[in-house]
Amino acid sequence: MLFPRDRMTPEQRIRVTLEGGTPDRVPVAPFIHYFAATYAGYTQADLWEDHGAYRESMRRTFRDLGPWDASFLLDAHGPVAMSFMIPMKARIPGRDLPRNSSLQLVEEEIMRPEDYDWLARQPSRLDRAVLGMFLRRLALRIHDPLGRTLSGQLRMALELARNGVYNFMDVRMWQRWGVSVLYGMGLEAPFDTFSLARGLRHFSVDILGRPDEIRDAAQRMVPGFLLAARLGCRATRVPRFVIMCHRSSNDFVSPRQFGSLAFPSLKEICLSLIRDRIVPILHCDGNWDKNLEYFLELPAGRFCLQFDGRTDIFRAVEILKGHCTLFGDVPAGMLVLDGPDDVDRYCKRLITKVGKNGAYILGAGCEIPSDARPENVWALIRAAVKYGYYD
Repeated sequence: MLFPRDRMTPEQRIRVTLEGGTPDRVPVAPFIHYFAATYAGYTQADLWEDHGAYRESMRRTFRDLGPWDASFLLDAHGPVAMSFMIPMKARIPGRDLPRNSSLQLVEEEIMRPEDYDWLARQPSRLDRAVLGMFLRRLALRIHDPLGRTLSGQLRMALELARNGVYNFMDVRMWQRWGVSVLYGMGLEAPFDTFSLARGLRHFSVDILGRPDEIRDAAQRMVPGFLLAARLGCRATRVPRFVIMCHRSSNDFVSPRQFGSLAFPSLKEICLSLIRDRIVPILHCDGNWDKNLEYFLELPAGRFCLQFDGRTDIFRAVEILKGHCTLFGDVPAGMLVLDGPDDVDRYCKRLITKVGKNGAYILGAGCEIPSDARPENVWALIRAAVKYGYYD
């Protein structure tokens, strides 16, 4: 138990909440990564270069500002692992940027128009391998010229293997501290993978000129996506999987385009994971106000939507009416610019309005910013205990 009034462990609390139920109190899960380095006195480059610095920064942050109920396992300990999660070129602190800069992703054409046809031409016997083959194809371009040689490809493979070992170590670290790991693995949704890899300008043209190719290519990615999810959740023993939807909000596509091009493959993935007793957690960046009704097509009480502050989470409550667990969404700007009293008031509103009947996880809108005020992070975490008990 984390706090004296708790009647459940963090893992029990998370499981009940994700099933649409009412736990002993609202769970709190601040998405902390870059902030931990700032708080603990490390540079952002240290997180990339030294896994020991990463673990120590997390330990200090958890000791001083925690405890919290759930942590995250979505840390890329190197640029190769990052490119398999988000298929874009990255500018890394300490390598391409000053040591205390934040990671930057480059909007560049990595995926080419002919790659849609390449996906379509893969034989059906390779269905479960297509996703891995495709992500490798993109990664070799991202890390050109490293990926041109066998020795370079071996270096990339070793980095991926090292990242897997680090993730396994991190799962055990959080579990030793009594913290639930919210999800065991995650990938970008197929539609969003194309958008990121093609670049926004090129993909916007594709949506108008190649809609059938996009939809069909996304479907080809589904079997491999499901295989990766099952293997990742089995390896980490965490029965939850995050699906990152960075480019399918109304900031990028219309509701009609979302419904015809992005949602079919996303829906199939969610339904299959749910049948396997894996909870899909959809990380929904951007404004999803006009897409929310689509999620009523998924089984009630079996999935979670995480918002980043752009979606009106209070409107989402009215539309979804307890159909799924909601997660979020203290805005990043509030955590940086406002004071702890402002954070406290907003968290109270979230808990009493969004979480009044359960099925709610308190957290930041996406990630805690690296320059968030520590007293604001403290206020967010303590709000779950201050206002969140279901007595």
